[in-house]
Amino acid sequence: MKAVASKTLSDKRMNLIRYLFSTGKHKKVLILGYSCSDEFDITPHIQSMGKNQKEIIFIKHSAEAKEEIEDIKTQEHKNPFKNFNGKRIRCDTNKFIKDFWNSFEDTIGEYEYKSIKSKVEWTKYIDDWSEILKENRALQYFISGLIFYSISDFKKSIEYYEISSEIVKETGHIAGEAVCYMNLGNAYCSLGSFKKAIIYHEKSLKIAKEIGDKAGESNCYTGLGIAYLGLGNFKKAIRYHKRSLKIKKEIGDRAGEALCYGDLGVDYHVSGSYEKAIEYYLKAEIIFKETGQTHYVKEVYKYLSIIYKEIGNYAKAEEYKKKIENIKAMHR
Repeated sequence: MKAVASKTLSDKRMNLIRYLFSTGKHKKVLILGYSCSDEFDITPHIQSMGKNQKEIIFIKHSAEAKEEIEDIKTQEHKNPFKNFNGKRIRCDTNKFIKDFWNSFEDTIGEYEYKSIKSKVEWTKYIDDWSEILKENRALQYFISGLIFYSISDFKKSIEYYEISSEIVKETGHIAGEAVCYMNLGNAYCSLGSFKKAIIYHEKSLKIAKEIGDKAGESNCYTGLGIAYLGLGNFKKAIRYHKRSLKIKKEIGDRAGEALCYGDLGVDYHVSGSYEKAIEYYLKAEIIFKETGQTHYVKEVYKYLSIIYKEIGNYAKAEEYKKKIENIKAMHR
């Protein structure tokens, strides 16, 4: 908890919190089990939300049989939601979750709905997952690696990925081994250990080819491209990112295709091939717009603004800055 709450990760936390309580496409946020007073205290971040605040449904546990619903603004003490619209529901949370589970509906086609009455107690899925986790040590260490990677503790992440990879290797789970190697490559790359990253991405790539995992193969090429870019080997970075792009197109991964265009834009940008960089950034922009990935569109505009400033086209640079501001204004 202390690591997650550290100042070095405050920007990442703020981006997530802003998405949850302000910028995301969803209209409401259901909060369950947040006390607003523990060490992982996000109160100041919540209070900083300006416009476009989401409606909050706050579930507060009460052992009493009587259920109460009140305006979210009424609680004065340690309430970060005083400026939000919403309700605070006091109830038995176990009963609430069970009722919530049983009220789910599934979409059939585009518009038709039908109710699902689960014959399984809602706790069974959690219990089953817990049992799987107890029995699967490789998965335990892998998930731990993912958690430490997500909070930027890459050394700790590597430690757990390595243990997980050794376990899956012993059990002959070759696909799991490939995934561990790829994640080790990503972690070493994040540490700036690019040569080490290449070793693991190549290990993962070899397995991906053997088992015919095209998506995994493509991801390995992406990782290799990023590592070689870090080493300043632009030719190899471009070569691997183009191989990744080719596979993304073959398997119909449009979102992945756009990311590859973005990677190639960066490769050409850093290597000084500005026209090529602009070409690939614009290709990425088209797909990001098609798929509604506004956050990536903003990233493309940021890089285009930088590149036009570098080549002395200040009017164009300013144009893309304004486009970024327009997107921000639309999501306030």
